Order: sequence, then C-alpha cells, then structure tokens
Amino acid sequence: MAQKNRVAVDIGSHQIKMAVFSVKGKKLTLTAHLVEEVEGPIDLMTQSATALVQKIVQMLAQLKIKTRSTSIYVSAPGPLSFCRLLKLPIIDRTKIRQIVEYEAQQQVPFSLSEVIWDYENLGNPDPEHLHILLTAARRGWIQELLQRFEEKKIPLEFLGISPLASMHCLRHLSQRDDRTWALLDIGKHSSQFIVSSQHTLWIRTLSFGGDHFTQEIQKETKLEFKEAQNLKEKKATLRPKTPQERTSVDEKLWEALATSLSKLTAELSRSIGFYETQFEGHPISQIYLTGGCAKLPGLEEALAEKLSLPVHLLNPFEHPQLTPVSDSRLQDEASLFATPIGLILQTLENGTLNLLPKSYIAQREIRKQQENVLILSLLGLAILGSQIFYHHEIKKVRQIRLAKTIVIQQTLEGYADKVKTLNQENQIYLVQIEEIKKLVSEKALWGKIFREFQKGIPPDIWLDKLTSSYIQKTVPQKSNPQKKGPPPKTPPPAPPPSPPHHSQAAPAGTLLLTLYCKTSGTYTDVAHFRETLDESPLFQNVQIRSANPPIEGVQDFVIQMEVEE
Repeated sequence: MAQKNRVAVDIGSHQIKMAVFSVKGKKLTLTAHLVEEVEGPIDLMTQSATALVQKIVQMLAQLKIKTRSTSIYVSAPGPLSFCRLLKLPIIDRTKIRQIVEYEAQQQVPFSLSEVIWDYENLGNPDPEHLHILLTAARRGWIQELLQRFEEKKIPLEFLGISPLASMHCLRHLSQRDDRTWALLDIGKHSSQFIVSSQHTLWIRTLSFGGDHFTQEIQKETKLEFKEAQNLKEKKATLRPKTPQERTSVDEKLWEALATSLSKLTAELSRSIGFYETQFEGHPISQIYLTGGCAKLPGLEEALAEKLSLPVHLLNPFEHPQLTPVSDSRLQDEASLFATPIGLILQTLENGTLNLLPKSYIAQREIRKQQENVLILSLLGLAILGSQIFYHHEIKKVRQIRLAKTIVIQQTLEGYADKVKTLNQENQIYLVQIEEIKKLVSEKALWGKIFREFQKGIPPDIWLDKLTSSYIQKTVPQKSNPQKKGPPPKTPPPAPPPSPPHHSQAAPAGTLLLTLYCKTSGTYTDVAHFRETLDESPLFQNVQIRSANPPIEGVQDFVIQMEVEE
C-alpha cells in the first residue's frame, strides 16, 4: 500500500505556503514545497474559502500530489483565529471546561456562537495556578472551508492556528534545559510573539508586520506601495554603511527602517516586560525570528542590540525529527516554513487542539470505517470469487488428468499380458544363467585345485583317485602350523566311503576333497605332503585319514581337506 502524503498548508494574509512530507515513525522528510502569492484579503471574508480551496487544489496538482492518498493539515489565518493562555486556580478536572467556557466568553473577541473553540491543559507549573491554552477560530469560515474541501472530495485531517504550529518548531529547543525561549513570527500585517518553556506557553499578537517597513519606505521615498515593496526586498538593510557607500536612496531607506525598527522594539519591550511580570523567575534567554520579513539584512543584530538579548533566525529544517535538507535555495526560504513543519509536528506529538468540529471528525471517522468495511467486503468478495474460480479450474484440471489417466491405464493393461509372458521367460533365462554361473565357477575352482596339487605334490607321490562332496560346516577350523607335530605313529581309522564325484551344481556348504594317493617314499614324506597342502591358502583342515603299510615298496594313504572357495 502506498504511503500517505501529509500536506501542511499555512494560510497567510498574502501567501499560501505548502509543504509535503512523508512520515516514517516520527521522522519527517520534506518531499515537495511551494509558496504562492494570493490576491485579495482571503483572511477577511468567508466567501473567499472557495478561491482558497481552489488555489490549494491547483498547488497540489502543480506538485503532482494525488488527493486520494493525502492528508491535509491547515492553519487558520491570524485575523480569523485566537489564542490565549489562561491562568486558573487549581480546580477539579471535571469543572475545567465550565470555567474555560466562562473565560472564553470574556477573552474571545467574537461571540462564542460564532466560533469553534478548544483548550489544552498545560498542567500546573506553580502550585497555585493551572495553565490552560485556549484557541478559537471563526465558525462560518471553518464551515465554508470544510464544505469546499468536501466538494473536492479532499478530507481535512487537522485545523490549527499558526502560533501553536510555529511553537512546535521551537519546543525542541526549550525542552533541552530550563531556559525560556521566544519566537517572533513577523507576518504581513501583524506579528506573533511566542514564549515557550517547560513551565508555560505565552502568546502575544503585535500590531506590527512587514508592511510597516514598506509603509515607512513609501513615506520617505514617495513611491507607490509595490515599488516601495520591491525596493525593500532588493536594497533594504539594517547593517550600517560608511558615508562613502551610502546613496541618497540608502539614506532614505535607513531612516525608514530605523523608524520601523523603533516601533517594533517598543512593542517587543512592552511584551517582554509584561511577560516577566507575569512569570517571575523565568526570563527570556534567546529570541528566534521567523516569517517573511525575518530575512531583512541586519534585523537580527539590530534587535539584539536594542533588546540586549541574543537574536537568531530560526531554521525549522534543523529540527531533530526532520531529515536534513541539502537544497541551498530551500535553506534560504527556511523561515517561511516554521508553521507548515510545526503543523505536522503538532500531530505527531498527539496535539489535541484540533479546531475541526467534533461532528465533522465523527463523520470522517464513520466514513473511514465505512470505506474500510467496503474495502474489506470487496476484498472478501474478490477472495470468494477467486476461490470459486480456483476450485472450478482445479476441477477441470482434475477431470483432464483423470481422462488422461484412464487412457494410460487402458494402454498399460494392454501390455500386462506381454509383460507377464516376458517375466516368465525371463525367470527361465535367470535359472539358466545361474546354472551357467555355477558351472563356470566350479570349473574355475577345479582349475585352482589342480594347480595347487601340481605345485605341492612331490615326485614320489602320485594321485590314484579323487572324490568330492559338500558338507555343512559349523565351526571352521584351519590347521595351525605352529601346532603341527610329527605324524601319529598309529594310522587314523579309514574314512567313511565318499559318494562318487559328479559334475552337477554343488549344494550349499563346504567342498570336501578326499585324495587317494600312493607313494614310494616313507611316512615322513606323506606328512610333509600334508603340511604342504595345509600351507596353501586354498585348503584348510588338511588331515591324513589313513595310511596302509607298504606293499612291494608302495604305500597307500588317504588325505581329506576342505576347499576355501
């Protein structure tokens, strides 16, 4: 799912500033920005909401932002909004809203029926007071704005006010330690002076803006307002020049700017003095500048000298929650984006001061739930449809496979009898092959036997007859040459008659050979012949079974032995 864009819109008296952010966790990345000049007093007439929304839609199109995947955050123009810090006695929390409503009737410069108001409990920084931040905006303008956004099918996520948004850019500085920080947001017609610390939040509207510099230049130079404005933007500076560097125009600009600076510092001094009487023990440590006129060359140094306080230009892009911005041109315009960045930071910090009507927020949530239900329903139908289609396709595939299987089965059944016949013929061939293997093996064995006889038989001994048989061998015994002794004096008994030798396949067991021999030598020669046979790796358990006395110089004897196959 595509990540939603968060679009912050700062509506000023002559500019609309738009910043587009992507959010990952609590980290902001600026992806696009745009500043557009606005013709006409859009902050004074509710019917101007039509042109305002149309302008916002055009800016979104120019930045190629799709409204369907966008959340819009808007700050109300200064003249249509109100913000005030209330110091209430410590009371029961259930009665806070009632007391705040009473205070709102006294503080808000409009009838409560004409505004949408809300408050935030800042806690009790001192044991005797509860600090409440009260905000309000004109109901008619808000309703008109919402109606125009609804016509464009653009949901409005958040409606705040510029001072609070700007304060959220400053808050990360004031939370680093116990010092108190101030922000001077210089607008076109008026300025906001915001003091923030761990203990409180204090806001004062100053009746001095960037146009006051232009008006003083207009008086000195006798130019039209637009010409004076262009002159201010191109050549105005509060940094001193040497007499050789000054022109007549520079002299007039210096006089005009010095007069305006005196008025601005006078209002700031009164505001700072009032704040310090209200909040003793928490003096302002430093002032930051923001807004279109904040970039006036030399303004920081001039204010620092007049107020005896450090004054610096605020760069909201240095906020720790914002991904660093490397674009140098964007850095030059940094002071214009304090409010847009603060709008998003306010929502990330779970800001509760949302001036959208509660009914609109409830309807929006219901609409979101309905959309979610519709999406889930469509998703469920899609899943159900895909499952039906899947099962239908699976059924078709199974039917095709079954038909193919039946054809294959019928084909295989046709080969069944042929295979059976071939198996029977194969068995006959296997039996014959085994017989041949046994005969070949027996032939090879008898060749080995006769070769061993040929090697070991002495000249005075000859073989008269040989018989063979197969016996079941239980515990094989091989003659141990170390235990061989002289032949027994008494000949062993004659062996039992052996079955005649035949060339059939030998049964399972050990081949037993019986040698019927004659010799013209002595009994010692017979014993030596037995030892020779016993030493052969082919024979084992070689024994002299009988030996008859010599008749006419020839002696008969019988030797039995097992063959190691």
